[in-house]
Amino acid sequence: MRFVLKPSYLFIIGTLLAPKEANTQQWLKSKVSRAKVSEVVGNSTITILYSQPTVNWRTTWGKRVPFNKNWTIGKNEKTTIKFEEDVEVNNIRLGAGTYGFYVYPVNHDDWQLVFSKDTTGSAKRYDKVDDVVRVSVRPEVVSSQKQLRMGIENIEEESEEICLGGDCDNYTEKKSFGADLFLHWENRKALLKLYMTGERRGNGLNPINTALPENAVPAWKIVESSLVALIEEDDKNFAQHTRDFSDDFVTNFGDGGSKASYIQFLGHHYRSGASEGITVNLEEMEFAIEEDKVLFNNITVYFQFGALYYSYVLQKIEGVWEVTKIRVPDQQGGEV
Repeated sequence: MRFVLKPSYLFIIGTLLAPKEANTQQWLKSKVSRAKVSEVVGNSTITILYSQPTVNWRTTWGKRVPFNKNWTIGKNEKTTIKFEEDVEVNNIRLGAGTYGFYVYPVNHDDWQLVFSKDTTGSAKRYDKVDDVVRVSVRPEVVSSQKQLRMGIENIEEESEEICLGGDCDNYTEKKSFGADLFLHWENRKALLKLYMTGERRGNGLNPINTALPENAVPAWKIVESSLVALIEEDDKNFAQHTRDFSDDFVTNFGDGGSKASYIQFLGHHYRSGASEGITVNLEEMEFAIEEDKVLFNNITVYFQFGALYYSYVLQKIEGVWEVTKIRVPDQQGGEV
């Protein structure tokens, strides 16, 4: 006996299936919510834009978020953190600016939290070469948090008395501020200790407190170009950094004084990761100018291991300004 399904029955079956299909389509198109957190710490604001995935039926750490693989947190949009002033992240200096933020969980108890120069485009696009700071942390085991949360907590203010000189009869009070940056999802919570430096370097490479006379501007443009190439953190740019150095250039920073040895020294630091996140502060820069010689002193260059105070000496040789010395005054032989 043959059975024939009439069109009316087909319509009923199709109607019964439609809601389930519609719900599935809606689930597939659902978006992870976005959140914005702004917190004032000291004299500046920290702003975080991030995605908020929710715990589902899958195990989160090690399954949904695989170990030994970069996790960008957001599904479609990148997580970003903006600092209005320079900050130390677990004692590593990070310049003012906006950074992409990622997590690299090695295992349950070992995570790497990453600040990247790349802040735009798809969250899936990631290149380790854009990393500025990568910090290893041990996440805490805490109460479960269903929807991922990021934010700033434990804001602290400290005061200390600073001697103004002389016999220290006069003091001034200096305040410093710190806080914790946290990421909490499921039963793991990671913390980064932030210390606000009170310095801002988001003003570009223009001298802040120094009005340069017209006859010093051509020499300053050479120094500015040299600093820009140094900040680029690319060993190919170190040649640009020394482009206007004289043939008998002298330095106490590196091995010897030739261009080749100086570039080799910087390249070694670049390949070892020590040059990540180089930033410059010109707030304390001073200068002295003679007819054919200019000194730019106290140019603060921040590396991850700390700050060095550069001095550039330029001379006009056959009508052309050239860098003849670059010194670090706090190192041996640094006086110019």
